[in-house]
Parts: sequence; structure tokens; C-alpha cells
Amino acid sequence: MSIENENGNFAKPMLGVVLTYGLSFDKNRLQWVTIEATKYDEQTNEPITWAVRRGGSVMSKFTGNFDYEPMPSSRDDDFFNEYRFSTPNEAADCWSKHYA
Repeated sequence: MSIENENGNFAKPMLGVVLTYGLSFDKNRLQWVTIEATKYDEQTNEPITWAVRRGGSVMSKFTGNFDYEPMPSSRDDDFFNEYRFSTPNEAADCWSKHYA
């Protein structure tokens, strides 16, 4: 675990905290499909929600479709329920179900 200095910057590197995983490379769109951390615990700075992304799109956990990701101010509870995952494993399993 890293320690923040008085400026809020980390005094030591956060080694061991993975924020992005590569899943696949979409050859048709020439873009990586990734799992990315999207929200962090305020006390520990550990990721608590994840998204499967391809370019500016995010994958629906219900349909597996990649849809446009709206600006943060336009995201509501329905959006978070459909497009966010609790763990990177949950995200990877959902992607595998639809694409692997």
C-alpha cells in the first residue's frame, strides 16, 4: 500500500495495484478491449468498480453489446447497474460469455 505525501501525491509507487487489464484486440476497429477500474474506495484507494471498454464504448453486462459511454454527469443508477462490474473477474467472465 502506498503512502500519500502532503500534496496528495504518492511518496512510493503503487506496485501491485492493477488498474487496467487487456482482454483482446479488436482487429476490425483496431482497438484494445480492456477491463478498467472506474471507481475507487476513498479510504484505501483500491478499485471498487470496473468496466469493459473498447474505445469510447462500454460493454453491457446484460446484452454484451458495446454502447456509447455518456459523460459522467449523464450517468444514472441504471447505467451503473448495466455497465459496471464489482470485480475484474466478473467483467472478464461476462466478456468471455459473449466473445470468447
